[in-house]
Amino acid sequence: MQYIENTTNEAIVIFAGHVARKLLKRGFTIIDIKPDHTNKLKTVFVFRVERDIEQQLAEITYNEEKNREKILA
Repeated sequence: MQYIENTTNEAIVIFAGHVARKLLKRGFTIIDIKPDHTNKLKTVFVFRVERDIEQQLAEITYNEEKNREKILA
């Protein structure tokens, strides 16, 4: 499942609302919210690349996958 897209060195696009919420709670800056180009019913969240956002994303998505495996086991 794709949660993110790194479009430039200045911004990261987040496709999953729950991931965006976790980043916001961790103090990262959201710079735009817009409709998803492939599905207008969905929303994407654009975050500024700052501090250790990529490491935090890796941690969030790793924990999500780990929890999903527990549920499916």
